[in-house]
Amino acid sequence: MDRIIEQSGFEQMDYDPILRAYREEATKLETWEFAIIIVILIATVVGCFMSLSSMMKKQCEQQEKED
Repeated sequence: MDRIIEQSGFEQMDYDPILRAYREEATKLETWEFAIIIVILIATVVGCFMSLSSMMKKQCEQQEKED
């Protein structure tokens, strides 16, 4: 197993400080990026609830008309 890891280069990547620092920096999210993701998620959830509630309202109105 160690031989496969050495051949693939993953082990060397951990020992190279420049590549390790670059990989750590590439996986970090900035605060504003995180805030944008949260806002998009909240907007998506709110939009789903609004469309669901309007569908339920239309369905209730149709049932009242039928009765």
